[in-house]
Amino acid sequence: MIVEIIDEHGNRLPPGRPGEVVVTPLGVEGLPLLRFQTGDVARLHTGPCTCGWQTPRLGPIEGRLAQRLKFHGTTLYPETIFQALQEIPEIQAAYIEVRSSFDLADDIRVVVGSDIPLPESLIAEHLQARLRVRPKVTVKSKAEVQNTMELTGGHKPKKFFDLRHEKTI
Repeated sequence: MIVEIIDEHGNRLPPGRPGEVVVTPLGVEGLPLLRFQTGDVARLHTGPCTCGWQTPRLGPIEGRLAQRLKFHGTTLYPETIFQALQEIPEIQAAYIEVRSSFDLADDIRVVVGSDIPLPESLIAEHLQARLRVRPKVTVKSKAEVQNTMELTGGHKPKKFFDLRHEKTI
């Protein structure tokens, strides 16, 4: 299998740059897939690994192209926001709401649940330090946040609410 990382125009990116993971399976008989676009965003690492491997390696999945957020000139993925929130032990649950604010930008609201008093400014400052942008933060009780996350009725609580394509009347 050939694994590539490409930009939004289909051009191959150099190692270490984030882009869409594209795979081309080799040895498939019948109907081979050529440059199958996964929709996942990751980086290809070619330098020696600390474990001793000398071969190219695919880094962790940083997000999905469909969930890519544009906020104040920065590209973010929901998973990056959740990773930053995990560093605050008082946060017991969280979800993200995204709406369109104007062309080429998103309005992001991070809703966290905690039964311990937690200032919104503390969370916003932490996110700004980790992400270089400061989304809106709302603190609610853990139960309120969990109820909202479970309203969708799926098997897993919903953590990302993409409201960019909903029409308002």
